[in-house]
Amino acid sequence: MVGVVTKPSPPSTREAGDGTVTEREHERTRIIRAAAEGPTYVVRCHTGDDGHLRLLQHPRRRRCGGEGARRARRGPQPVSKLWRARSLEYTFVSNQIDAYQPFYEMNRDALQHALDAHDADVSEKERTEILAIYHELDVFDDVRDGIERLRDGGYDCYVVSNGNPEMLDSIVEHADIDDHIEDTVSADEVETFKPDARLYRHAAARTGTPIDEIAHVTAGWFDVMGAQHAGMQGVWVDRKRSPWEPFDGEPALTIDSFYDLADELGV
Repeated sequence: MVGVVTKPSPPSTREAGDGTVTEREHERTRIIRAAAEGPTYVVRCHTGDDGHLRLLQHPRRRRCGGEGARRARRGPQPVSKLWRARSLEYTFVSNQIDAYQPFYEMNRDALQHALDAHDADVSEKERTEILAIYHELDVFDDVRDGIERLRDGGYDCYVVSNGNPEMLDSIVEHADIDDHIEDTVSADEVETFKPDARLYRHAAARTGTPIDEIAHVTAGWFDVMGAQHAGMQGVWVDRKRSPWEPFDGEPALTIDSFYDLADELGV
């Protein structure tokens, strides 16, 4: 999911039965664990003197698979990779053909496609349990401390995301960052997904901040481009030291972690 920065606020003082396990039960656990390896948080931050920060969490889908599936015997990676790809592709396509549906449903359809493509034998109940992982995503080690530094330094933090409101509320609560952010902004409010400019402009309007005074900090390259196209400053969280995409300019700033962002802003 994602976040937004508004104009600086006064420095904050907030704190941040034993039993036999059948093969199928073991496999279901493996699918759920594989589908829940962790989110990627995206931060938005204005690097000017009176900068504004926005935080976006964009879940890095957990890998999913099943030994009971003929083509998924190699592990969860093949299913996870297709699930992640289709989930993003569905959002991109829906923006162009006016086929919006809440992200949970989009993600559910993408998971079903990935499971079907790999002949994975997963029940409706098990699929629901896998999808529920999105409500309990963990954060990288630097996220809470980094956001706390930003808040203490006078930056109001928001979460702006493709996720529907219920998903955002549970993710923020589980990640234990609810005391560090001002609010969440969901794509469901405008019924369009990133990188559509309408979502970024809606987020800016929600914060009451001129869009060019917001820096969009995110791990998604397309998210950086979408934000910059809408008028924000793009900050790329490149945790893997990956090469930047070779078209449409470069981010205003590239960082490794939230610590780098706080350092850059001098807080």
